[in-house]
Amino acid sequence: MNITEMAESDCESAADVVLSSFVCAALHDHLAAEAITAFVQNVGSEDAIRARLGDCRFIVARSGDEIVDIAATRDDQITYLFVTPINQRCGIGAQLFRAAEKTIASAGHSGP
Repeated sequence: MNITEMAESDCESAADVVLSSFVCAALHDHLAAEAITAFVQNVGSEDAIRARLGDCRFIVARSGDEIVDIAATRDDQITYLFVTPINQRCGIGAQLFRAAEKTIASAGHSGP
C-alpha cells in the first residue's frame, strides 16, 4: 500500500471510493436512499471532489495504480476519511489518518 497526495486526474477514482465506503456505512445505519444520494452529490461526487481541490488536500491509499481509500484535510482538520469495506480493519485507515495528521502539521498547524 502506498500513501500519496491525490492528483486532479484522480477525482473520478476518488469519487468511486467515497461512494463505495459511504453507501456501505449508510446502508448499515439504515439511511434513506435520498440521504445517500444527497451526500454523494454534495460531498462525494467527482464534481464535488474537484471543487474542493482548492481548499482541501486529499491523501489517497493506492494499491498499484488503483486508489483504494481516501482522506482529506483542510486547515487544521481532517475533513473526511473513507475506507472501502474490503479494506476496513486492515490498518489502512490508520495509515491515512497518520498521513493526514502529518499533512496538517506540515502546513504549520499543531495539535491542541
